[in-house]
Amino acid sequence: MKRPSKPIDVFQDVVIETDIGNIFIKVYVNRAPITAKNFLALVDIKAYAGGSFYRSVKSEHLMAGDMELVQGGILPRQSPFPSIEHETTVETGMAHDIGVVSMARRSPGTASTEFFVCLAKMPILDYSGGLSNGNFDGHGYASFARVVAGLDVIQKIQAMPTGVEHHDLGSDVDTEEFEKFKPQLLKKKVSILDIRRVQS
Repeated sequence: MKRPSKPIDVFQDVVIETDIGNIFIKVYVNRAPITAKNFLALVDIKAYAGGSFYRSVKSEHLMAGDMELVQGGILPRQSPFPSIEHETTVETGMAHDIGVVSMARRSPGTASTEFFVCLAKMPILDYSGGLSNGNFDGHGYASFARVVAGLDVIQKIQAMPTGVEHHDLGSDVDTEEFEKFKPQLLKKKVSILDIRRVQS
């Protein structure tokens, strides 16, 4: 009996242009249709131009555990764009591993513009049946893309100095939340000049 063929991935190539180098990603349209559509819509209206990478999470940071990632997007945290339905890693089939790009969020269904790039295998960010584990609710994060070139730029961002005293995450972030995040915030943000589609 002939086995059913594995579905062919449908993706869009995208470049993230920063002031320290370019990062090339593949956005998996078929694996994460809701998340990919939202991200590409923001790309097409140039929403990310003028944004930044502003957060570097290392395993030695308090509350980070074994997490290694870099986060970017549009500040302040309270996005002017609507949030989207949550897609789990069970649906996308993309576990959080080196180079995977995923949406940042608070609770499930609140992701909008902020995203992060993984620099380690982090199963704690995958769906685990909604079972809470410390700082995580078990619903995971919506992985939707993968870095195919320029991971060294992400690594360079992660190595930059962190720890800020000023509160610039937006008025919806209270003092207690800011105190948790400030050891991870870059002292000098890396500017996102543009994010745009490129031809395959």
